[in-house]
Amino acid sequence: MLDKILFARHGETADNAINRLSTSPPGPPLNDNGVAQGRELAEMLASIDIVAVHTTPLVRAQQTAQMVAAERPGVPIVVDADLREFSVGEIEGRDYNEVFDQIDRTWHAWTVEGRLDAATAPGGETALQVLQRSIPAVQRMAQAYDGGTGLVVAHSGILQLLIPAICENLPYGYGYENWLRNCQIVAVAVHPNRYTCVDWAGVQPPDGPVAKDPLAVTAQ
Repeated sequence: MLDKILFARHGETADNAINRLSTSPPGPPLNDNGVAQGRELAEMLASIDIVAVHTTPLVRAQQTAQMVAAERPGVPIVVDADLREFSVGEIEGRDYNEVFDQIDRTWHAWTVEGRLDAATAPGGETALQVLQRSIPAVQRMAQAYDGGTGLVVAHSGILQLLIPAICENLPYGYGYENWLRNCQIVAVAVHPNRYTCVDWAGVQPPDGPVAKDPLAVTAQ
């Protein structure tokens, strides 16, 4: 079992730079700034003994993961579709600012009201659907290696939903209240049958377990 999993958001894309929603694969590649961010992420992680890198089918995440893995011969890069960004359905390609209220209501439904069956838009995934695929993906990764640190390179939406769902010391709304910028990292300690967030993009997370909504437990 892994000792720790680092979760990193991918580098910037042209869509990120103009706040365009882009959740469907393959998605846009990194822009020049995103490539620079990926290199900085690789340098930041250079001293850490990363034993495996898991990422998503989206181009931007794979490019970022490849930069981190480039100096680690023999370290596998595993593409896991269950770690992909959650689909926003009909609002794909829209300006984030134009649909902010709609997205904000959905996150409130998920993290405050416990309505995991809500979708961001028609045709989009619900939180329950996302958790039902992504939590097992993390569990598979944690169990697949004998010690060391694993790295997941994924996307802001899924990471901000998934990590609080699995970590005993984070309330469900923590991710939405602490949005991850490109290439920021969240560190999670792996224990038998539980996870603890030890660092959220340089911020010390809350201590101790918090109460979990039973609806989210069913996704595990």
